Amino acid sequence: MTFVSKVISDLIQKAMGFLAYSNLVVALAAASFVGVWQIQYELPISRYAYLLGLLCLSAYGYMHLAESKKPHRGHPVRIFTQKNRGFVFLLTLVSAVLAVYFVWPDIERTSIALLPSLLISIAYPNNRWFKGIRSKPGLKLLFIAFTWAYSSTLVPLWLYSDLPVEVLVTSFFQVFFWVFALAIAFDVRDIAFDGGELQTLPQQKGILLALRWAWIAIAAVEVSLFIQFMHDQFSWGVLFARWIPLELSSLFLWRLRRKSDPLFISFWIEALPIIGLILLFFSSKFFFN
Repeated sequence: MTFVSKVISDLIQKAMGFLAYSNLVVALAAASFVGVWQIQYELPISRYAYLLGLLCLSAYGYMHLAESKKPHRGHPVRIFTQKNRGFVFLLTLVSAVLAVYFVWPDIERTSIALLPSLLISIAYPNNRWFKGIRSKPGLKLLFIAFTWAYSSTLVPLWLYSDLPVEVLVTSFFQVFFWVFALAIAFDVRDIAFDGGELQTLPQQKGILLALRWAWIAIAAVEVSLFIQFMHDQFSWGVLFARWIPLELSSLFLWRLRRKSDPLFISFWIEALPIIGLILLFFSSKFFFN
């Protein structure tokens, strides 16, 4: 590797780390789920997508700040938060203020609808007053998957569409199982930093069995999408755009069997919903009927 290529590689790695550890990628991922429904079902929910991205940015900032004073043990997110505490705090605060702006036109209805996600986010991290949901074996993955599926899928489809109930429920569980699978990757990442006190699924059952659970969850989503396609609920272009990220998820999880790279997990695993939205956008431009 030449000097120039090494410098470029280092800059790319630093940029990826900044985007991942500052919570920007995860916020874009949350907004991307909403964007998928906007394109797939032609819904006017772009404002809600901005709102959810900002809420996600502020929620993850709060959660990381709440745990940043703990010994980092080499954990990349805690190291970043400790070194850039002022920046993360400012980003969290600005995101919360901007979220109020985007929710204001429909603040009562939207705030009530998002209240379960808000309460779960507040109760998630460990702090000086109580042990959070993060420390509850067997519950953490379920709460994470529920919060994402509820806020990014059930709420916008319920508030801003007249889709049949079965479509809402199917979409909810598609996101639930996919996020469940992706969250396992982050437990695999953290197994080297958290010790054994949290008793996450990889810690209890081993990495290989945890990844098998993730693959089963992804397979369930793929089957669900295929059934919807066979019932003419969307075109093959939508099927293609939504299937590819799931296949990438499976491949990325397979990579984790051999090597648990924290940056790879923090950036590329979180970026998969963004990739899905990009694919759906181009599919809608060139392949939709």
